[in-house]
Amino acid sequence: QYLIVCAAADTALYQPFGAVIGLSTFPSLNDAGDDVKLFDQTGKLIDFVRYTSAWFQETAKREGGWSLELINVNSQCAGASQWKGSENPRGGTPGQPNSVQVQDGLAPELAQVYALSSNKILLRFTEPLDSVPAQQINNYSVTPGLQIQSARLAGTSLTDVELTLATPLAASQRYTVTVNGLKDCAGNVTSVPQMAAVVLPSLPEPGDVVISEILFNPYPNGVDFLEIMNRSGKFLNLKDWKIANRQAGNITNPKVISQQHLLLGPGQYLAITTSPEALKKDYPAAVSSQLLAVSSLPAFSDDAGTAVLVGADGAVLDEISYQSSQHFKLLRDAEGVSLERISLAGPSVPSNFHSAASTVKATPGYRNSQARDALGPTTEKLTLSPKTITPDGDGVDDILLLQFTLPQAGFVATIQIFDARGRVVRRLAGNTLLGTETLLQWDGLTDNQTKAALGYYIILAELFNLQGQREVLKQTVVVGGRF
Repeated sequence: QYLIVCAAADTALYQPFGAVIGLSTFPSLNDAGDDVKLFDQTGKLIDFVRYTSAWFQETAKREGGWSLELINVNSQCAGASQWKGSENPRGGTPGQPNSVQVQDGLAPELAQVYALSSNKILLRFTEPLDSVPAQQINNYSVTPGLQIQSARLAGTSLTDVELTLATPLAASQRYTVTVNGLKDCAGNVTSVPQMAAVVLPSLPEPGDVVISEILFNPYPNGVDFLEIMNRSGKFLNLKDWKIANRQAGNITNPKVISQQHLLLGPGQYLAITTSPEALKKDYPAAVSSQLLAVSSLPAFSDDAGTAVLVGADGAVLDEISYQSSQHFKLLRDAEGVSLERISLAGPSVPSNFHSAASTVKATPGYRNSQARDALGPTTEKLTLSPKTITPDGDGVDDILLLQFTLPQAGFVATIQIFDARGRVVRRLAGNTLLGTETLLQWDGLTDNQTKAALGYYIILAELFNLQGQREVLKQTVVVGGRF
């Protein structure tokens, strides 16, 4: 049964809604927040609420005219998580069941697990918990072999439990958290153990995560995206990482990737965009679980620009510069085509990026269509991969990679490509400064931007340095075709 309690002078206003008792002196209720206590005839405290205007959860309702309603009248919990601004168009439900009241027959579920530090784990549940079992350590276990020192409810939502460990987590090692015997505010109990993996993230170093793909000229009504890939063996937390531009040597226009804990595992791809739905529409093969929605991205011009990946501490983890001229010259239209990293282990230089295969146009959230496995250690000063190329844009052996491995930096290279009759068909590099590890590419086109004819070609690289050292490297490659 419901009873409306109000000032005696207001009883006539509330009588149409139900049973009313008017008090000669009704306590004032402060708009910003106050304490409300209910006593029986002996002075015993029956119920107590300490509310604030923040409980409305909507700014407009804080301005007045709306009541706060208890979500579940049988709740065993108290506080902000159990109250909400009325959803009845009149602004409240005096004398009637609350408009926000829910019938809860489901036990709480473990939704997320984070390692906050080496000795603290945060568990997030789908609904508020009864505080007594939630803070009993025998309802939790962490395996293998970690002892729990304490458990406490974190924050006011009653959905988060913080475990403190007696023995610390090891970085990037996978552990299992098991939960059982917890109750929600309606008394539903988790009768079946719930388990989730937890990993203490390692600190990132430059080059652990690289920019693996960028779409800067999307289809009409499409969206840009930037894909990153964890090429380390670490688990890394992307919380507070940023994507930015670089202008005049300075980091500009930074955009936060995630304000929440977000793990990126070894070998994992993540495509970051303002609309995963639009991306999935344009590229149906995109992996939905590897797409991350953000409110905005830095400016990626259709002609040229930069993309910088910045860690939570402000350190630059990877950076690329791009130009539309990097696209395969025989593309009829580069709109909707991404630039993909060729060698994940290779440097973040323009020569290590190429247009995505014509069969897919882009590969958000999964292995690049132009990806080439690392060439690995070698004693050769010039290594070609592959020995036969088919530059047709299908993503299979479209380009020739030239990997220079030199004993010291400072060599300057002039690289020319000759056909079988000894004619120069492509001047690939002229007086180009090489490092100890340098990656260049040939797209199979001639200096006239036409596809080289099928046949054998000679790669001739002339190297010299200021110390007078000179060396000529020569290798053969085949330009083939598919039938």
